[in-house]
Amino acid sequence: MNLSSLKQLELLGKIKEKSEAGIRIFISAYYNLKGGGQGMSSREIYPAIGIAEKYGLKIIGFQTYIGTNIFDEQKYIDSTIALQVLADNLAERVPNLRYINIGGGFGIPYSSQDKRFRWDIFGRRASELFERIKGNEDHRIQFKMEPGRSIVGDAGYFLTRVVELKRDNILVVDAPYTNFARPFVYHTNHRVRCVGKDGKLKQFEIRGCSINSEDYLSRPEFEGDSAYLPENIQEGDLLCFKDVGAYSPAMQMDFLDYNKAPTILVEGGEIKKAKKD
Repeated sequence: MNLSSLKQLELLGKIKEKSEAGIRIFISAYYNLKGGGQGMSSREIYPAIGIAEKYGLKIIGFQTYIGTNIFDEQKYIDSTIALQVLADNLAERVPNLRYINIGGGFGIPYSSQDKRFRWDIFGRRASELFERIKGNEDHRIQFKMEPGRSIVGDAGYFLTRVVELKRDNILVVDAPYTNFARPFVYHTNHRVRCVGKDGKLKQFEIRGCSINSEDYLSRPEFEGDSAYLPENIQEGDLLCFKDVGAYSPAMQMDFLDYNKAPTILVEGGEIKKAKKD
């Protein structure tokens, strides 16, 4: 159990004294511990420990989450150092600390402007810091992280066919936004290409096939790379959206008689259905 506020900690103490809990600490990607919507600020840490001591609660972990799709390794190093310093300063009052969790948010490059997260750089520094964090043989402290999308994000592709051309620069495809919801939800484009077709490129808007007027799979106004596709594209052509291995399958939903798209796994040249539609 990880708690985000003094009120939650107080409530736990009243409900069940002498229980265990971790606390969420607010650290933004800009190395700010002053506090935000979620998690305790640096000013609330000592009052939190006071509440824990009052009810005999054991603080067993510090957890944070600095942001989403972050490419700067130094921001994670800074947040790790911040939690390490906190753990060192509170060693006597938090003797049961078992883990430090720096959370997730590690980025993948959705557009040509994004850089790749340097796991080699972060790994070296994180290993050095872990050696200082892990404690001793009598009291081991775990260093945790949640790599999330960075593991599978660039492993997935979304395939859909063009079913109609409108107004010279609008493509309608045979999938609704409910099959590929990330562009709709975050107003972010994914890189897309037309399979097996080359030629002079032209900017297109790509719309899904549902009745929703906001059913966009790619739009020039969205962040990231707009859809530049061969100008001789036509109905029946296959489009391939890149980097959809993380959020896209998980965000699918049934909507107005449109079923979820099947998830296909290609392994060693063999095609398998990994998830039912």
